[in-house]
Amino acid sequence: MVFLAVLSLPRKRDEMTYPIKASQSLGALVIVAACMMATAGAAQAQAQAASPLLGDWRAHDGSAVARITACSAGEGLCATVIEERLAPGDASSLGRVVVRNLRPANGGWKGEYVSDRKTFPARVRLVNADRIDVQVCAATIFCDTARYMRVKGSAR
Repeated sequence: MVFLAVLSLPRKRDEMTYPIKASQSLGALVIVAACMMATAGAAQAQAQAASPLLGDWRAHDGSAVARITACSAGEGLCATVIEERLAPGDASSLGRVVVRNLRPANGGWKGEYVSDRKTFPARVRLVNADRIDVQVCAATIFCDTARYMRVKGSAR
């Protein structure tokens, strides 16, 4: 994308016209904005690729496995349920994104927990290479923390 801005520049000083027409400055702004978006997207992709959260994580009680990957919309990291053991009468979450928009913040990650069309603030803390703690809060004083262990052979 950067080469597009270079190709649009005049080859000789004589080709420049002063003052610049509004349509020309708008075109330059579009090119600059496209370059900035491409750079920001590349930086986010690089940060996600290096995240120690990527991979499969099993709930401490063995009830579910969630896979953390880059969100499909490109906004941070998301956790999707890929395995579950249901108790009789429980609704399935299989294939559903349960945590979204995870981004680095304050020595951990912040995002949103999604439950029945409601979202709640979520924090993820990497305890060690094989364990994360996920805290979900409602009204900031009612919080629950779940422990997840990395599935052996999962990405690091």
